[in-house]
Amino acid sequence: MLRSARHFRTGTQVVVVAQAWDTPRNRREFTEHLAAARREGVKVRWFHDQLSQQALVQMLSRADVFACPSGTNRSAS
Repeated sequence: MLRSARHFRTGTQVVVVAQAWDTPRNRREFTEHLAAARREGVKVRWFHDQLSQQALVQMLSRADVFACPSGTNRSAS
């Protein structure tokens, strides 16, 4: 999602809840796309700490878009 977020309209707000990384490569790619989106004027809020269930429900119930990445390793066969 962050890869395409840099194409969103300036001022669009994206909320990311990501706590753990499958691999160091995933973390590196995420931070690169996060920086690119922010440079393009997308407002990205990154919650990297665990949220309470109540806080998560409130956040998701107010979201315009919700995406849940699969975390599937594309190089695996």
